[in-house]
Amino acid sequence: MDRPFRLLLVEDEQVLRGLVGQFLRRSGFTVVEAVDGHDALCEFDQSGPFDLVVSDLMMPRMDGVDMARELRARRSDQPIVICSAALHDEAEHRLREVGVHAWLHKPYHPEALLARIEEQLVGNRPIETAAVRLCG
Repeated sequence: MDRPFRLLLVEDEQVLRGLVGQFLRRSGFTVVEAVDGHDALCEFDQSGPFDLVVSDLMMPRMDGVDMARELRARRSDQPIVICSAALHDEAEHRLREVGVHAWLHKPYHPEALLARIEEQLVGNRPIETAAVRLCG
């Protein structure tokens, strides 16, 4: 069986980062955590690439849009999911401009996050070979 999917989780709110990280690990993923976009780029450079990046949008030092732009410069096909309570037409437009087409509005149900993750990962590896069953 293939290795578990490796995710980079980027969230500036410590409690939320911990809860989501724990949930994803229990779901079978390997998770590396970053506190903001700048930290995410450092993690990506040190231990990337990742099968998927799951990130907040509004963060100190570097927001999700700028982080996505920098990640795409490093790996043009890097799958990215943005999760935010601040998603609106302008933010979605900015995300599309940097090649991000997957997002999730906060607050979200954990199963909705898994569904969004599955949507992004299925195109990169057949789901039947995944080390984790994502939905159902």
